[in-house]
Amino acid sequence: FNCMKSNGYSFAVVRVYCSSGHTDSNGPTSIHNAWNGGMSHVDGYIFPCYSCGNPAKQMDDTISYLANHNIKFAGADNSTDAMSVGSAKYGMLWIDVEGTQYWSSSHSNNVNFIQQMV
Repeated sequence: FNCMKSNGYSFAVVRVYCSSGHTDSNGPTSIHNAWNGGMSHVDGYIFPCYSCGNPAKQMDDTISYLANHNIKFAGADNSTDAMSVGSAKYGMLWIDVEGTQYWSSSHSNNVNFIQQMV
C-alpha cells in the first residue's frame, strides 16, 4: 500500500469474503495494512458464494468477522480520523459479481440472491 500511496492512490478495496463461502482470513490484516500504508479511505469487498446459499448470512458473517477483529463500519466517516490503536474501519462493503460460472443460469435467482445480501 505504500507503493500505491507513492503513486498517487489513496483508496483501497480489499477482499473480506471468498467465493468459496468463508470470510477471508487476510481481510482484517489487509485493512490494517491499507491504513498503515497511507490510504485515506478503505473499503472491503465480498465475493459471494451462490452455491453456498444463505446470502444474508454471508453478509452477516463478514460484518461479524470484521467486528471481532476490531474493524468497524464507518460509512461516510471512512477517514483516518478517530481511529484508536489496534482498531480500523471501513466505509462500505462492495459485492464483487464475476463470471457466469459462479452463478445460477436464472437471472431472477441471481437478482434475488444479491437482494438478500443487502
